[in-house]
Amino acid sequence: MEEYLDISGRNDILGYNGVMICLVFWDKKIIDGVHRKLSSRNILYTQLYLPDQIWSIVLEFSTPPIEQGYECIANEVYFLADTAPHYLLVDGFKFDFLDGPRKIGECIVTT
Repeated sequence: MEEYLDISGRNDILGYNGVMICLVFWDKKIIDGVHRKLSSRNILYTQLYLPDQIWSIVLEFSTPPIEQGYECIANEVYFLADTAPHYLLVDGFKFDFLDGPRKIGECIVTT
């Protein structure tokens, strides 16, 4: 997960209408394509664990991860609850994509 997705040439989709997007880097050791495959769904959910709170985060993909590969762009990222700390979803904010207690990817919010 040290390498970053080359989004040059995709800048036309970044930051449209002030909506935050998210780069997602899936862990190839966990999602190996044999025992576990990338999702074919366009909407995925994860949790953000803060010291005294847990929040649900929604990632919406126009093209599902299985078609994008291990480095994906979620066209929209947002909290499920209105009372969530929305101020965290700013350019450069990083969080883990969790499946239960297990980290299966890393997310970076961008505009």
